[in-house]
Amino acid sequence: MVARISTNLFYHTGLDAMETHAERLLKIQEQLSSGKRVNRPSDDPVAVSKLHNLNRAMATIDQFVENGRYARSQLELEDTVLDDATSVLQRARELTIQMMNDSYSAADRKATAQEIDQLIRHLANLANTRTPEHELLFAGYASDIPAAFADSNSDGFYEYQGAQSGQRFVQIGFDNDNYVAPDDQGDPSRVRIGDRGDAVFVADPNAGATLTISRPGGGTATVENNVLNVLINLRDWLDAGEQPPPEIGDQLYKGITAISEAQARLGGRINRIDSQYEALQTFQLTLKDHKKNLEEVDVVKATADFTQTQTALQFAQQAFARVQQMSLFQYLR
Repeated sequence: MVARISTNLFYHTGLDAMETHAERLLKIQEQLSSGKRVNRPSDDPVAVSKLHNLNRAMATIDQFVENGRYARSQLELEDTVLDDATSVLQRARELTIQMMNDSYSAADRKATAQEIDQLIRHLANLANTRTPEHELLFAGYASDIPAAFADSNSDGFYEYQGAQSGQRFVQIGFDNDNYVAPDDQGDPSRVRIGDRGDAVFVADPNAGATLTISRPGGGTATVENNVLNVLINLRDWLDAGEQPPPEIGDQLYKGITAISEAQARLGGRINRIDSQYEALQTFQLTLKDHKKNLEEVDVVKATADFTQTQTALQFAQQAFARVQQMSLFQYLR
């Protein structure tokens, strides 16, 4: 049995061939003009899905990097403030040691009390430092209250007004368990920003929440355990013209040590941010290379395909023109 091939079949076959080559040529031309192998989901559905995931991961990395920059600026601000606080306490301790010397008179001590009063004001301002976002740096979660430290009692001593527990964290890297350790240890994906003032400006880390201090004229008082109150006690002793007791010098030394230790921990957090940043940059470069391989067109190969497809289209057009002439009427003329 011999199959019969009609003129109509020749016509449609030739037309389909031209349309196929023309569509292919148009697609390659679009790839060359855009520089992308995938311009729409239909070009490569699998690649589009992968590109979506890559773009989402890269956007997440960008957010982590921005979080790291924000956290670093907060910690650098805190480091600067603590440097100033240390200078204040060191000056106060120098004056304390001087005023314990018998060579200074009551008038000298009264005059020094005025300088101590200025140091108290300066330290209170430092303890109540606000960030560029107008948040208290040393109030923990309660960053929007009027002050981290305030002399709310009639006795003039300062009390911590901020959060008593908890800290503020920002995420600076990918996390597998989404768990934040309370002591900020063993979780490199997050970093604590800021420190609670009751832990930084403590006068004696081993004394608990309060201090029992000797007061001028005799007697004692129980005040909150912070260096502001130590300075107030020092001022009152000097203002009374009396030698400050040795315990004040010891408390100031311990306060300076506590701030230095807080700065050391702060430096460790800054180093962790830097390490995470480097890791994220390396990972992002890997993702960009993978995205480039999926998305960008191979110009050399696409150019060769364009030339080959263009030639095929020309052949298909020539063949179609000849097929149009293959009819019974052409032979009868």
